[in-house]
Amino acid sequence: MADPRFYSNRGPFSIAQVIESCGGKLIENPDNKRILSDVSALTSAEIGDVAFVDNRRYASELENTQAGLLLLPPDLTGRAPSNSIVVECDNAHDSFAKIAELFYPEASFSCFDSSNTAISNKAKIGVNVSISPGVIINDDAVIGSGCFIGANTTIGRAVIIGENTWIGPNSTLCYCVIGDSNIIHTGVRIGQDGYGFSPGFPSHRKVPQLGCVLIGDNVEIGANSCIDRGSLLDTEIGNGTKIDNLVQIAHNVRVGSGCLFAGQVGVAGSTSIGDYVMIGGQTAIAGHINIGDKVQIGGKSSVTKDLKSGKKVLGNPAVDARLHWTRLATLNKLAERKK
Repeated sequence: MADPRFYSNRGPFSIAQVIESCGGKLIENPDNKRILSDVSALTSAEIGDVAFVDNRRYASELENTQAGLLLLPPDLTGRAPSNSIVVECDNAHDSFAKIAELFYPEASFSCFDSSNTAISNKAKIGVNVSISPGVIINDDAVIGSGCFIGANTTIGRAVIIGENTWIGPNSTLCYCVIGDSNIIHTGVRIGQDGYGFSPGFPSHRKVPQLGCVLIGDNVEIGANSCIDRGSLLDTEIGNGTKIDNLVQIAHNVRVGSGCLFAGQVGVAGSTSIGDYVMIGGQTAIAGHINIGDKVQIGGKSSVTKDLKSGKKVLGNPAVDARLHWTRLATLNKLAERKK
């Protein structure tokens, strides 16, 4: 369910209205009177929600979903639970984007209000807060006591910032809830749209991004880093994680506690990273994978598969660090022999 502090739901809608908006084919309908009130992720959906699957990686979650209406490709329609209304779609992701836009037609617009030229009288500001020149704080934002907000920073509508958090100049925070005692350096962007599109011809359909960013306590985020808000689920950063400059964290990523990200790391959408993971600079991490606790990833690596807890990997594609060095040594020996 999208957070009502940030998003305005235009529902509920009838089954017929929802199907008309997406153009799918009704396969199973156990309840003609069912009303649909929201869109949701497959795992958190309830009887009044619309959910979808377009990636067979998540097909196993179908049997436990409580979604009232499911958008599915033809090869998965037979795996839906008996209580779900099933709509067959050639492109379930694109159909879901149309329905999400039906419920949330304004989701692609910013939660910044151009009528607020400075600090809204609807914002709540704690004691001993230092606000620099040029700061804009929008309606219903909550700023905890002891915070510092640097010059020309913009805080979006309903954003919550905990106590004793330091925010550098020229930062932008929207669609987010931030804990206590964090350091957010200059030029950080938190809560902007995730990179969500349904590819098509002649144009690509924008998928409404309906999640938030949740950041714990004692987190540090380096200059000019970007953390996208979730598409349905939230993007999460755990307590004590430290992120260097120029890091990109995409929508729905979940980062555990105590992680260390060096500069120019990029994490693609819907990847889960455990606790106390160390990631070297310029590492690329693919989407929809799971990285266990205390994994160490060497710089300039490319991680494309799940990693179990405690693994040490390196290279492109990333492999066990010892194997990487063994391969490199072998290549060097072969090169010497050829000489």
